[in-house]
Amino acid sequence: MLAQGLGLLKRVGLAAIMVADRGLGRKELIIRLARKDQDVVLRIDADIKVTADGISCEMLLADVFARQAWLGEVVWDRGEAGKLHCRARAVRATIRFSRSGRKDDYQEATLNFLALVPIEEHQEWRTICSN
Repeated sequence: MLAQGLGLLKRVGLAAIMVADRGLGRKELIIRLARKDQDVVLRIDADIKVTADGISCEMLLADVFARQAWLGEVVWDRGEAGKLHCRARAVRATIRFSRSGRKDDYQEATLNFLALVPIEEHQEWRTICSN
């Protein structure tokens, strides 16, 4: 359905920015969209493996974020749920996906990742990826 919608917009000459919440952000789909130069803003979980500059192996995105300096504070406006004060970290990293599992059989894309970590304890992180 997503492909049909994006295809329809392209046929009528309209550009789209795909915005989605968790659950849609599978690595295979994210890579496919990025390789088609489809603009995306996706909320994802930080439990995916990535490769970032200065890191020689794949690491969990959450662990890569932990190595990044804080950029400052932001406010996540959650509508009726209220505003959540967070600190932000960002990293540009590459994700890979292999359907076969073979070492040299993979697709990859380099994306921007943003972590919004609530200042208030016991609140879940917000992790966003975009291209």
